[in-house]
Amino acid sequence: MSGLAVGLALSVLSTAWAESAAAADVGLPDNARVQILNAWQLGGRAVREQAQVALAGTNDELKSFLDTGMARARSEDERVAALAMLNSAGPGVRAAIQKALSGSDTDLHLFITEGYKGPLSDDRRAAVLMVLNTGGKAVVRDANKALNDGSEKALNTFLQSGQYAARQEDEQGEALAMLNGAGPNLTQAVNRALNGTPADVTQLLDKGQYLARARDQESLTIGQLVSQAESAGRRAREATAAAKEASERAESASAEAKKAAKIAADQSTAAQADSVKASSAAGRAADAARGAADAARTAVAASRTAITAARTAADAAQAAAGAAAAASQASVRAYNAASAASKDSSQAASASEAAKTARDTAKMARRAADAAKSAADASSSAQESSAAAARAGQNAASSAASAADAAEAAGVSQAQAKRARDAASLAQSAANTATASANRAATLAGRAAVAAREAQTAANSAAGHADAAAAAAEDAATHAGQAADWAKKATANADAAISAATDASNAVKQAQSVAQLARDTEAAQLAEQRALAIEVAKKLKAEESQDQAQSQQAQAQQAATTQATSDLLAQAKAETDTAKAATLGRRAAVNLMDSAGSWTRQAAQSALTAGDQGVLEWVTTGYTKALGLDDREKVLTLAKLNRVTLSEAAQKALASSDPRAVTDFLLHGAVDVQSDDYRVTVLETLTGAGKAVTAAANAALNDGSAAALHKYLLETFPRAKAEDNSVAATAALNPAFRVIRLV
Repeated sequence: MSGLAVGLALSVLSTAWAESAAAADVGLPDNARVQILNAWQLGGRAVREQAQVALAGTNDELKSFLDTGMARARSEDERVAALAMLNSAGPGVRAAIQKALSGSDTDLHLFITEGYKGPLSDDRRAAVLMVLNTGGKAVVRDANKALNDGSEKALNTFLQSGQYAARQEDEQGEALAMLNGAGPNLTQAVNRALNGTPADVTQLLDKGQYLARARDQESLTIGQLVSQAESAGRRAREATAAAKEASERAESASAEAKKAAKIAADQSTAAQADSVKASSAAGRAADAARGAADAARTAVAASRTAITAARTAADAAQAAAGAAAAASQASVRAYNAASAASKDSSQAASASEAAKTARDTAKMARRAADAAKSAADASSSAQESSAAAARAGQNAASSAASAADAAEAAGVSQAQAKRARDAASLAQSAANTATASANRAATLAGRAAVAAREAQTAANSAAGHADAAAAAAEDAATHAGQAADWAKKATANADAAISAATDASNAVKQAQSVAQLARDTEAAQLAEQRALAIEVAKKLKAEESQDQAQSQQAQAQQAATTQATSDLLAQAKAETDTAKAATLGRRAAVNLMDSAGSWTRQAAQSALTAGDQGVLEWVTTGYTKALGLDDREKVLTLAKLNRVTLSEAAQKALASSDPRAVTDFLLHGAVDVQSDDYRVTVLETLTGAGKAVTAAANAALNDGSAAALHKYLLETFPRAKAEDNSVAATAALNPAFRVIRLV
């Protein structure tokens, strides 16, 4: 072996020994860097950010991360995950989350890893029971089957799919029952729904049947009215339970978001003198703001569900009032039959039949009263839930604003501060929507509760009349033609009949009044859907703008990172001190840990787990080699496309002996060879195009270069299309503007 080779070998060995000794001095395990890389790969935002800092740092920084930093960062990520869970968790898991968040980091970690399992199992059973309590026959059957099985799989299957299939079965049965005695329009509506989708059947039960019955000028029997009242009452209970659960989720989430915002504010204030801690505090504040925005959106869902509960309660009240009117009318007929039988024995059979009808009617009226009571209770509960949702939404918006202030106060991360401020803006918008929705829900739920209780009273009163009338008719049938004082009895029956008729008239008026409430709740639902659609459109527009801004920012950051990485690599190559060169190399490798190229990404990560010598090898040869392999993969992908010109050019670049052939192809050749394809695609965009697209496309076609056509398709066309869409939307909403555009 030559003296130079021996010297190099000794140099490498001495460097390795020195690194091992230095690591041992601070108590680092041999695989410290591997542990940290694994943490980066599996961790959340906080762990990844701090792991990157450690991997680019000194042995002391590696040790600090492993000893304390990773646990702190993991706890931060776990708090974010726990907050996010609050918006969808059941009551048991919510309580466990709140307890864990109020405890130590160890308590929280135990919950995230194992502690959620018991409460989740309890919530799963509770959720099935809640569905069972408001379900029809098929739902009850399948829910009991899942509960009797008791396994996680059976319960999950029912909650995720089984309950919906069972509900469809129940709704189809309810729709089929409507065909009995139905008029032509209702028959047609039912058959169309049954031949359509499950959503069509639901629509029929909710609204379509009433329009069809009106067209048939059909008077519902008391049995049909009772069925409607019970069905509406059941749906009201179901919607109310959903509204209550959603409002409780929103309140829990907003309460924890408030705590998280305060913690973020305190940490931002305390970290002013430490840029690393301040950056972490800004990230925590942004996470808190996002959690608050999620809580506000949950509040919107709660308020909307409360309006649905109010509408179904109004439906139940209307049907119960109709049943009360029908029962009172049956009482009138029974009293009249009793009077007739008292005088004429030949009317005994009629009196007996009227008595039986009145008895049956009384039973059904009491069922309607029970349904109305259930709807009234549900509507009152929905009123409370809507108020809770409004409070939660505003609290969440306030927390988001506080968190955004904290992120800005940290003063070190504009990106995190903007993320927090954007989340706060979305939270405030959602909170405003939730408040407006909650106010509508509270008003309508209150009116529906009053109407349902009045309908309950009317139905019970009608049942009492019907029972009394039945007793009178039964007595008259038994003693038909035998009463000496039949005139006196006839007068008493007539007075009772007048009272029953008055109640019937009042019940009809009440049903008509509730019908107006039903129309008001339906109008509120339409207004709510419109408001929600506007809110969703705003959110989508904001997300689109944010995506575009992030894309542009990412491109700028990528260019800056690429340049910074190139500078660091050049500095590392020029540095004669091994330790300093390795430090520069690690900083460059950290920039490439998330590289889109798999070879570059893996090589950078491997370098970060290596010692100083391994980093220097990556700096001198490893990076360039990995970059070349990524370029070849890109060209190979293009070569496999079913586009002859591009594929042949790519294959030619891959087969070339010129080391620059692949890179040159990616930089220029891949665009140039597709010039004709680009031109065809640009021409296609002109079909039905607006003014902005037409102008931009013609400009690219007039230029004619592959670069101009490529830029149009990649950048200009999306912007021009958005401009034309905006003009078209404005014209659709503003007829005057449309006329101006046409002129």
